[in-house]
Order: sequence, then structure tokens, then C-alpha cells
Amino acid sequence: MIVCLCNGHNDRDIRAKAEEIGSTCPVTVYSALQGPPRCGRCLDYAGQMLCPMDRERSAEAAASDSRTAVASVQPMPVADARRAALA
Repeated sequence: MIVCLCNGHNDRDIRAKAEEIGSTCPVTVYSALQGPPRCGRCLDYAGQMLCPMDRERSAEAAASDSRTAVASVQPMPVADARRAALA
């Protein structure tokens, strides 16, 4: 579907370029498509269209961070844990 009438950008091209350059900012994506925004009427829709991609990246980053945090925790020996609790 055509999203930007001024430049002729369609939703597939916008999503593909956003994925390629790793950005969900419509202005950045449009510039990478060699057609920066002209009238700007399409930017709200393009931003909404790219927003789910941003949420997916955030969820992936959070999952990666939590795996790293869990992997870095060292178990405390039981006797040391008891001493720490009593202190």
C-alpha cells in the first residue's frame, strides 16, 4: 500500500528499509529511501506502522539483558548464606 504520495514509498519498502538500517524513525527511514518527507502528512501513519517493530526490538533487548543478568549471578554457598542471614 502506498504510504507516501509525494515520494511513492509503500509500506513494504518502508518496513524493509527500517529493518535494514535498524531505525524506526520515519524521517530517517525516508531519507535512507532517497526521498525525505515533503509535506509530512504520512509521517504519523509511518510512525504507527514502524512502532510495532520498535516494541519487538525493545522486548528482544530486555530478554537479552535478563539472560545476561541471570548468567552473571553466582550462587552463594549455603553456609555463607546462613552466616550472612544471621549477621
